[in-house]
Amino acid sequence: MNRSTLQSQFIRSFFVVSECIALGWLLWTEDLTGPAFLLLGAVGLIVTTGIAFWNWPVGCLSVIVLASAMPRYTASVFGLHVRAEHLAIGLVLLCVSVQAAKHRIHGIRPLHSFDYLLVCYVGANFLSSILTSPVPHMTLRWAVLNTLVILPYFLLRYLVRDEFSIQKAMQILLLVGVCEAAFGILCFLSNRLFETGVGVDMEQYGFIPGTHGTQYEANLFGSYTACCGVMCLAMYFLGQRARRAFYGFGFSICLVAAFVSLARSVMLAIPVAALFVLWFAVRSGHAQFRTLVRVATGATVVLLIMSPFLLSFIVERFSSIDLNELAR
Repeated sequence: MNRSTLQSQFIRSFFVVSECIALGWLLWTEDLTGPAFLLLGAVGLIVTTGIAFWNWPVGCLSVIVLASAMPRYTASVFGLHVRAEHLAIGLVLLCVSVQAAKHRIHGIRPLHSFDYLLVCYVGANFLSSILTSPVPHMTLRWAVLNTLVILPYFLLRYLVRDEFSIQKAMQILLLVGVCEAAFGILCFLSNRLFETGVGVDMEQYGFIPGTHGTQYEANLFGSYTACCGVMCLAMYFLGQRARRAFYGFGFSICLVAAFVSLARSVMLAIPVAALFVLWFAVRSGHAQFRTLVRVATGATVVLLIMSPFLLSFIVERFSSIDLNELAR
């Protein structure tokens, strides 16, 4: 390597290090929250668009499921209070239109009676907003957003058309659910160890923190992760053997997340649902003694590891139940 090459490499390295030091100094001394979130949003939009147009129709299914798992995050677009699922639906509609133009979507499935009832419900929202609302422009906005939320029902009819796409949709749903559960557990542990507030509402249950992850609030986080956990348990016994390790791991993580939410209804419901799945698996011959032991051992070990952080909160949550209120 000659002298000029060494000099050029030294100069490039010097400028790179100088830029990193300058950027670090700006991040330390200046408030760059706004530009940082703007840049993060732009990167997220580019990545999400790439996912939607990649591997049709799996990409669109991934975008819809992923956006539905983060209803807490909102933004204002043209005066509308939109959530991630609204933007995802618009992106998927664009992708479906492109695929239809390429003649990759063949045939339109006929509507059933319940489909017409749903269409009438959407029309009634717009009609009542125009004729009976004291503030039509506000209720029309709500009707538009409500319609966007209903659209995935019809979109999934075109995206999920065969057994392969059904299996993919199930796998995507469970993968997103397990990731959401893991994120919520990390938020809870970070709050307990470092007193951070990401993904945790400190006033959800009075003085007891409620973990919500990317969900709107802790009860929804608990319900969401509990449902994913029960589905993982069912797929552990009824699904493919090659994916059994993932389903067992997913059930354990979702089980912990359901308890981390500290939602009493969820903590009472998930053991009942899990026992029903186990009863069905045993009765149908899909569960052997070894598989039952593995599931029970894995779930018990994970709960025991988390018990030092959870036990006192769980006891306090159930000790605050007023039985007189239940009788009224």
